[in-house]
Amino acid sequence: MPSQEQPASSQSSEHQRLLSALRESEILRELAGLLASSLDLDRVLQVLVQRTTEVCQVGRCAVWLHDEERQLLRPVVYHLARELVDAKRQRIADQLWYRSTIPTTNPLMSRLLSGRAMLYVYDLRDERSLRALAELFLVRSILLVALVREDRPVGVMSLDNPGEHGSFSAEQQQLARAIGQQAAVAIDNARLYQRAESERRRAEQLIERSQAIYQVAMAVNSDEDLPTILEIATQQLRQVLGADTGKILLLEEGRLYLPCTTEETDEGQAEAQGRPQKEVSTGGSERSIVGQPPKAFMPSRGRIAASLDELPFCRQAATSGVPLFVSLDRLGISELHWFQTQNLGHTLITPLMVGVRSPLSTDEQSQSGQRCVGLAFVSFSDPHFRPSKDHYTFAQDIAAQCALAVQKTQLLEQARRAALLATERANTLNAVFHAMTEGISVLDMQGRLLMANATAREFVGGRLEGEVTLEELLRRQPVYTLQGQPLRSEDFPLARALRGEQVRGERFITRRADGRERILEINVAPLLAPTGQQLGVVSAFRDITSQTRIEQHIHQALETMLRMAEALSGLTEVTAILRSVLSMALQALDCQRGLVALYDPEQGRPGERLHLERELYDNGLLASLPGASERRDLGQVEAQQLDWLLTALLDYEDYFLQLSAGHAFILTPGQFLHLRRLSRGHGHSRGSQLPALPPNASRWLTLVAPITHSGRLLGVMLLMRPSTFPFGESESADEESEPQYEFTIWEMAVIEGVAQLAGLAIEQAHWQHEAIAARASEAAMREANALKDEFLAITAHEFRSPLTVILTNAQYARRTLNRGSGPRQRERLLEQLGMIEEQTRLLTNIVNTFLEATQLNRGQLVIARERVDLEELAQQVVAQHRTATALHDLICRVDESGRPYLVSGDRERLLQVLVNLIQNAIKYSPQGGPVLLSLCRCPQTDGNLIQVEVEDRGIGIPPEAREHLFERFYRAPNTGTGQARGLGLGLYFVAEILRMHGGSIRVESSGVPGEGSRFILTLPALQN
Repeated sequence: MPSQEQPASSQSSEHQRLLSALRESEILRELAGLLASSLDLDRVLQVLVQRTTEVCQVGRCAVWLHDEERQLLRPVVYHLARELVDAKRQRIADQLWYRSTIPTTNPLMSRLLSGRAMLYVYDLRDERSLRALAELFLVRSILLVALVREDRPVGVMSLDNPGEHGSFSAEQQQLARAIGQQAAVAIDNARLYQRAESERRRAEQLIERSQAIYQVAMAVNSDEDLPTILEIATQQLRQVLGADTGKILLLEEGRLYLPCTTEETDEGQAEAQGRPQKEVSTGGSERSIVGQPPKAFMPSRGRIAASLDELPFCRQAATSGVPLFVSLDRLGISELHWFQTQNLGHTLITPLMVGVRSPLSTDEQSQSGQRCVGLAFVSFSDPHFRPSKDHYTFAQDIAAQCALAVQKTQLLEQARRAALLATERANTLNAVFHAMTEGISVLDMQGRLLMANATAREFVGGRLEGEVTLEELLRRQPVYTLQGQPLRSEDFPLARALRGEQVRGERFITRRADGRERILEINVAPLLAPTGQQLGVVSAFRDITSQTRIEQHIHQALETMLRMAEALSGLTEVTAILRSVLSMALQALDCQRGLVALYDPEQGRPGERLHLERELYDNGLLASLPGASERRDLGQVEAQQLDWLLTALLDYEDYFLQLSAGHAFILTPGQFLHLRRLSRGHGHSRGSQLPALPPNASRWLTLVAPITHSGRLLGVMLLMRPSTFPFGESESADEESEPQYEFTIWEMAVIEGVAQLAGLAIEQAHWQHEAIAARASEAAMREANALKDEFLAITAHEFRSPLTVILTNAQYARRTLNRGSGPRQRERLLEQLGMIEEQTRLLTNIVNTFLEATQLNRGQLVIARERVDLEELAQQVVAQHRTATALHDLICRVDESGRPYLVSGDRERLLQVLVNLIQNAIKYSPQGGPVLLSLCRCPQTDGNLIQVEVEDRGIGIPPEAREHLFERFYRAPNTGTGQARGLGLGLYFVAEILRMHGGSIRVESSGVPGEGSRFILTLPALQN
C-alpha cells in the first residue's frame, strides 16, 4: 500500500503545481493585457494595485515611483482589500500618506534597489528610519518588490496585511516578482508616453506663444497706435494663458494710467492747458520714482487708474522689474478694493521694462539701468491656479514687446516735439537776431551782402540783400578814421577781413541813414564750411558814440577833481573854501548861477551862504533872455529863488532825508510847482511857514548836491540851468514837461565828488579851528595850521598820484590815436582806457580813505566778501604804476604753484593795500631802482597761506621804527628829511585791512639807505 500511495501523492503534487503554474500564467497574461490596454499612468497604477491585491491575496498593495531629480520614492497609489477605518479618518490618512516620501539613500531601499529584486521584512518597525511610517500606517510584515527596467529603477511595490505579522508564501512571492516585472515595463511605458505627450503639448504651447508674440511684434513694428498694440497684447495674454481678464496700464510719476488714443491725448492736453491742439509744451521735466521719462514725452496717457503708493504689490513689481503673482487673500483692503473695481482676481502682474540690465547690477533698477513704463495684469478666477515658469516667461515676452511699443511711441513723440522745439527755437533765434542792438551782417567772399538784421537795416537804410555789395555801401555811406581822415574802401575792416585779416574792436566814423554822425566799433569773424573752407564773413558793429562821450566825460571829471583838490589844499577859511568850490562847480558844469550854504544841525536851518553868477553864454541863451537893463533885477529874483529853494529843501522831510543820504538829485520845473503847492499848505513841512515863491521862478533846472562828511550833512550846493519854458509860462504848466538842458549822470557824479571834497575841506577847516581854539599859544596855532596845510597837501598828493597815472594813460592814448588805428595800437588803447577806468574807481576810494580812518577807529568799516585773484590784482597794480615813474623798474613775479592765487575778501580794499605798498616803495626810493612785487604760497602751511612781498632799494626803515610802523599817525624818523609826504595812515590802513581779512603784515629792513625794505603780508587762500 505505501508503494502505491507514494506515486499517487507525487502525481497529485505535480498536478497541483501545474494548476498553480497555469493559474499564475493566466493571471499574468490577464494582468499584462490589462496593463497593456492603456498608456494612462494613473489607470495602469490603479489596475496594478487592485489586481495584485486580489491575485496575491493580501490586505494592501502600494506603489512608490522613483523621482530621479530629487532621488526620492514618492507614493502614488495604494489599494486596500477592506476598509480599516471610517471615511473621515481614511481621508486624513490619505493626505498624510501622499505626502510621505522615502529617500533612495534609505538603507532598506538602498538594499532593495541595489540588486535584490524582492525583500521581505518581518516587522517594518524594526527599521529605525521607517518606524514612524510603519506606526502611522499599521505596517508590520511587508514584502517589497523592486520595479526595475533595464537596470533602471522605476519604483517599489509593497504588499502587506495592515496590522498583522506573517510570512508570504513562495507562490505569493513568485506572483509578486512576476507582477513587478510586468508592472515595471507598463509603468515605464506609461511614463515615457506621458513625457512624450507633455513634450508635444509643450511644443504646441511654444508654437502658440511664439505666434502670439509674433502678432504683438508685428503690431509694434506696424503703424498701429499704442492703445491698439496694448489691446492686441492683452488679448494674446488672455488667450494663451487661459486667463479670465487682463489689461495693461501705463506708468508715469508713480501713477497708473489707462492708455488712450493720440487724438484723445491731444484733446485732453489742450483742454487741461487751455491751449489749441497740437501746441507743444516746453516746460520743465520731472522724473517719477520708478524712472519714467520726462512728463512731456509720456504718450497716450488717459485718466488716472491708481497711485503706486496705494498698491504695494504693483509697486513691488514696478520697482523690482520681476513678475509677481498675487492671490486675493494676500491683498490689503485698499489694494483689494482696487483689484475688484478693475475686475481682477488672482492676478499675474508683469512689469513693462525698458533699458538694458547691467550684468554687474543687483535687482535695483537704478543700478541696472532699467525702468518700468507700465504693468500688465492677467487675472484668473481659479483660486488653486499658480502660474508656471512658462507662464512667467510668456508674460515677460509679451511685456517686453509692449515696453518696446511704449518706448517707440515715446521716441516718436520726443522726435516730434524736438522738431517743433527746433522750429520754435529757430524762430526765437531769428527774432533775437533781428532784436539785437548790434548790427549783424553776413557777406560772401565776393563782398555781396547775404543777410542783415533789423539794426543794420535801420542804420544803413534801404534794401540790403540781393545785389548790394560792400563797395556800393561804402559809396553810399563814406567812412572816416577817428581823426576825421577818409578811409579807403580797401582799408575798410570788412574788406580786410575778406582778405583774411583778423578784425577785432576797430573803430571808425560814419553817418546813419538819418544823417547823424556816429562812431562805430566792429568785430568780424570768418564764416567757415564744415570742410574748413571760408565762405564769407560775419560782422557785428555797435554804436559807441555814447561810450566815447562817456570817456571824455571821465577825463573831464578827473581834471575837475584834480584842480579842485589842488585849489582846496591851500585854503584855511570856510568862506574861501565855499567860494572856490562853487566857482569851480559852476565852471565845470557850465551853470549860470549857484548857491552854497552851510547847514546848522542845531537850528535845522541854513547857516553861512554864498551866491555866485557866471557870465552869460555867448550865443543862444542871450537871445532868449531879457535885455541887459533887466539883468540886475533878474539876478535878484534868481537869488531869491535859490534862497527859497534852499529853505524848502531843508524844511520838507522827504527832501531832507534825500540830502542826508548824500546823493545829488535834480529839481525840474514841475517839482518847483509841487513845492509851491506844498508851501501853500498842501503838504507836511519840518519847520515854520515857507517864504513865497518869486514870480517866474519855474523856468530853471536845478542840481542839488549835499555836502557831507562821515554821514553828517554839512551844507548844500545848488546849481541852476535854464529850461525850455518861456518867461510868461503859467503856474499850470505840465509838471512832466522835460527841459532842454538836462544834467547828465556824469555831471551828477562830478558834483558828488566835488561835494565830498568840499565836505572834507570844511571838516578839516573845522578841525583846524577847533585845534586853534583849544590852544592858547601862538606855537600851538602854528602847529595846527601846519597840520592842516600838511593834511591838505597830502590830500592833493594822494589825488595827484592816481590822476597822474590817468593823465599819462590818456595822453598816451591820444598819441596812439594820432599815430594810427592799427590792431596793436587799438589793443594798447583799450588797455590804457581800462587803466583810466580802474584809476577812476581808485580815485573815489582815495577820497573815501580819509573818511575810513574814523570808521576803522570805531570798528564801523565793513569788508565785502568775494573771490579775488591776487595774481590779477598784482599785475594790474604793477601795470598801472609802470607809466607813473621813469626812475623805477616795477617787476611782478608770480611763483608757479599750479593753483590760482584766490582769496575771499574785498577786492577794492586789497587793491588799496597793494597800491599803498607800491606807492610807498616808489616814494621812499627817490633814487629809483627796482621795485619787486612777488606772490608765492607758504610751504610751511601746505599752500594754505598766500604770501605777497613788496621789495625796494630805498632809504630803508630804522630798527627802532619797525615796531611802531603800523601804528596810526606814526612816521619813521628818516622820512621827514626828504620830499616824501605822509600822515602815517597808509600802513595803518594796510595792517587793519589785512587783519580784517584774517591776514598779517611784517617788515624786514636793515635801515641802511640803498638796501631798502621788504614788506611781507600773508592772506588765507580760498579753499574749494
